[in-house]
Amino acid sequence: MKNDKPLDVGVLLEYFPIIDPPITLSEEVAHKFSSENKPLSQELIAFFFSNWDQIDEFTEFIPCCQLTSEFKFHILIYWKATLLSHEYILVTLSDKGELLSRKNFLWYLNKGKNKKK
Repeated sequence: MKNDKPLDVGVLLEYFPIIDPPITLSEEVAHKFSSENKPLSQELIAFFFSNWDQIDEFTEFIPCCQLTSEFKFHILIYWKATLLSHEYILVTLSDKGELLSRKNFLWYLNKGKNKKK
């Protein structure tokens, strides 16, 4: 589905509901975000996420939330799933959508039936 709005940070933010900390994150919570939040469009993934993340045909992104900030930047948390790992990632974006920082802060590595945290 093609997005009629020009791609800017405002369009991206529509996918990330604002929540106030503290928050608890887990694999189960990622599934809840997946069912409650709109899925990211391919256009948004190509425009934003491909600039700061490695993506292949098996990569999935789930928008989780946006943390409140008193400053002129946006703090987003998303879930990234690949064939071998699942991880929460926190990014800080400028008002123009430029990446200021990116940090993986909770990840799961798939090794057969076992998962490592």
